[in-house]
Amino acid sequence: LLHHPMKRNHHRYSAAEKVLASHDYQLLLQASIYLKLYHF
Repeated sequence: LLHHPMKRNHHRYSAAEKVLASHDYQLLLQASIYLKLYHF
């Protein structure tokens, strides 16, 4: 069961999901900083 390909693919997918989530968080953080800097 540990060597099941679906398990490996799911683990790889969740790892990629974490990278995408952290990247989205960085984009949101930059956007909030820009909104504070250029607030009209």
